[in-house]
Amino acid sequence: MRAVMIGDLMALARGISGLPAAKRVSECLRAFDCAHVADKYRKRFGRLHPKWGNGSVMGFALLAYGGHRRHDLSDRAYCAAFEIVLKALRLWRLSQSRRTCISEPPD
Repeated sequence: MRAVMIGDLMALARGISGLPAAKRVSECLRAFDCAHVADKYRKRFGRLHPKWGNGSVMGFALLAYGGHRRHDLSDRAYCAAFEIVLKALRLWRLSQSRRTCISEPPD
């Protein structure tokens, strides 16, 4: 996945703000996974992934959720969604570091 920028997180928060609360974290994790795969696809084939875009979270969010109206920080639902996006990014990064970690062989 490309470096995650604040605009990526804002776009994802806008996208998930309309989802039921129980689905928001899993949808964020899916968005990060799809953006990661799309980025690898773009690097390998030199073109956009047909379903998930250019490898950015914003690209995925725009394709998955369309252009939702802008929210600002006075919108409680958006703030709650933004908080979930930040927590999900932390979880996703943690899971990625565990996948790529090379452990010592057992004695």
